[in-house]
Amino acid sequence: MACLRKRKRQGDLVWIIDYYDNEGQRHWFNTKTGSRRVAEQMKAKIEVDLNLGKLDLSHKKKAVRLSKLIEAYLKYSQAEHGKATYALNERFLNYLLDFLGDMPLKKITRKNIEDYKIHRQERVSKTSVNMEIRHLKSAFNFGVQVYGYLKESPFSNVKQYKLDGNNLPEYLTLEDVEKLMAVIDNSNFKDLVLFYLHTGCRRGEALSLTWANIDLVRRVIKITKTKGRKDREIPINDRLLEVLNSKEASCEKPFNHKRHFVTHKFKNYIKRAGLNLNFSVHTLRHTFASHLVMNGVDLYTVKELLGHSEMRITEMYAHLAPDHLAAGVSRLPY
Repeated sequence: MACLRKRKRQGDLVWIIDYYDNEGQRHWFNTKTGSRRVAEQMKAKIEVDLNLGKLDLSHKKKAVRLSKLIEAYLKYSQAEHGKATYALNERFLNYLLDFLGDMPLKKITRKNIEDYKIHRQERVSKTSVNMEIRHLKSAFNFGVQVYGYLKESPFSNVKQYKLDGNNLPEYLTLEDVEKLMAVIDNSNFKDLVLFYLHTGCRRGEALSLTWANIDLVRRVIKITKTKGRKDREIPINDRLLEVLNSKEASCEKPFNHKRHFVTHKFKNYIKRAGLNLNFSVHTLRHTFASHLVMNGVDLYTVKELLGHSEMRITEMYAHLAPDHLAAGVSRLPY
């Protein structure tokens, strides 16, 4: 039995025929029409051909479709990536599937992807679209390199949006930090905020941290449950050492809070301080990186402290070091 579903394809609403062949294999057929009457006629013909065994699907059985790639990549992602990364991969791949339909991979062109970029940019920011493109590109590269589903990825020449100043990461100024700290009346929460400001940790990294990963003698923190599953060490500076020495070491964790509690509590303090309501706990990570760069720390060091997998991610902070070129040429020995 076949059924009709209306879907948006490349900007137009069209009818899709969703049906199973006689071997139980599912297929999607794009009628390329918005007329239900015409689509019903096409659906009836498919049902008749299926009943008479006249529907030749041999060519379709050989075609690897988008759903197949999604299934394979999500299995890989679940095994190799953290929960947050897996969830993003699943969401973005399903966005693409909903837009393109279950197309054969070989028929997906760069134009399809550019159309998808425009479609998404009408709904979310360019920064968000760029993140989606990075995740989708990784999935298609996996299909090319691991399974050989494609000879070349349709994402190979797709570029991310160039971001203007309005898309750069927001951070707290020194004045903002002072205002925020002044309104936090919970000493334990104040210590948590200071921890974020002095380590650049992600929200979950700090909340899952145990004392076993904090070495106050060597003055280093080992972050193990990272987004990219790559351990990193963060030095403990004098201010952070004071914070950690003041904590009760008899508990397993220095900060034993639920994620949602931290998110909502932080928002309340931001509002009370009269700061930008768009600031979030993750803004503290941007604040850490931004002030390092503004104080002359090189981008490679910032990359290692943040645990970025690629330098291009860290480069979003490069605009905060306008004097680095002048400083570079000033070191010439002649």
